[in-house]
Amino acid sequence: MAIKKQVLNFYDVKTKKKFNTSDWTHKTRGGRHFAVTVNPKSKVECWRTIGAAVLGTKKPTKKAKPCKKKKWLTEDILQFLFLN
Repeated sequence: MAIKKQVLNFYDVKTKKKFNTSDWTHKTRGGRHFAVTVNPKSKVECWRTIGAAVLGTKKPTKKAKPCKKKKWLTEDILQFLFLN
């Protein structure tokens, strides 16, 4: 899968600082997608989850089901009210 490299924001847990880089690799673990890089200052490997926007794929969207009005229900209620 060819992924266009974007500049991503990573967080280094050891130094507790954020940094930006476009030099990252794509890894998949347990069906989840991650961007992995090494912080140039602390030399610590940093992982970040990436989604469909970074991968260039779209998630399937659910189509809304049309609302079906139950006419028989309102007719039954009206008949019940007027007959009793």
